[in-house]
Amino acid sequence: MEYIPIIKINNRKIVNCYNDEIKNIKNLLIKYQDIPIYILDYDGIKKNKPNLCLLQKLSKKYKLWIDQGPRSLGDIVDSIIAGTENITVRLNLIEYDDLINIKEIIENKIYINVEETNVNELSSSNNLNLDGYTMFLNEKLLSNFKIIEYIKNFVKKNSSYIYIKNKSELDLLNKYDFKGFLSDIEKIEELKIGLGI
Repeated sequence: MEYIPIIKINNRKIVNCYNDEIKNIKNLLIKYQDIPIYILDYDGIKKNKPNLCLLQKLSKKYKLWIDQGPRSLGDIVDSIIAGTENITVRLNLIEYDDLINIKEIIENKIYINVEETNVNELSSSNNLNLDGYTMFLNEKLLSNFKIIEYIKNFVKKNSSYIYIKNKSELDLLNKYDFKGFLSDIEKIEELKIGLGI
């Protein structure tokens, strides 16, 4: 089971924790130097102002998987130049035409973000031939039997990662065939213990 720690950035600051815990985040980053760090960049997603300078600095030491809401193929290329290995795109932000032939141009892995607002768009993304999905789904959505069966079948056919907030959600990993999970960097160790890894 793969696990991917998440660093959240908003207003150019790490917002996973309070300021007095930033040092602890830096120590955790060192611990996870050999696996991808998922950067959830709200400045890019909400304001179309991604933190490319920060990415360049981090990419010198860490493998990065970026979710910053690219709007075009050019935005994806900018992330790759900044040092990104994996990129998550959001279908509601990027031009669909930019994704159709993207794998002919870019070798980096490209994933599609899935949330409760776009779970119905999953079927239309099948013909994009991208590398997989990151799923940020809430418990209410996952209590809908029809949605559960749809996602279960979808995950079997596609490389998918699910966001886990706490130990109580670990059973989602057993219900589905996820390749791994994403979680806030400060929660990873607790969740690994809960899974016995």
